Amino acid sequence: MAFTSDQLATLEAAAASGRLRVQLGDKVIQYQTLPDLMHAIRQARADVAAAAGLRPGRALRCYLEHHRG
Repeated sequence: MAFTSDQLATLEAAAASGRLRVQLGDKVIQYQTLPDLMHAIRQARADVAAAAGLRPGRALRCYLEHHRG
């Protein structure tokens, strides 16, 4: 099952509030531990990134340079 961005938002909201029980559509999922929930969030982020055509785990880095003058 690939996660959607709405499901990702639901998982992240549950983690932020400390809840381990999440309802995704018609399914209710009870995670055993917070690390289990965080693993699901990482998987959901990868699925959403893949659906958007992005490579998961690759961050864009920009560096600014400033010179006093």
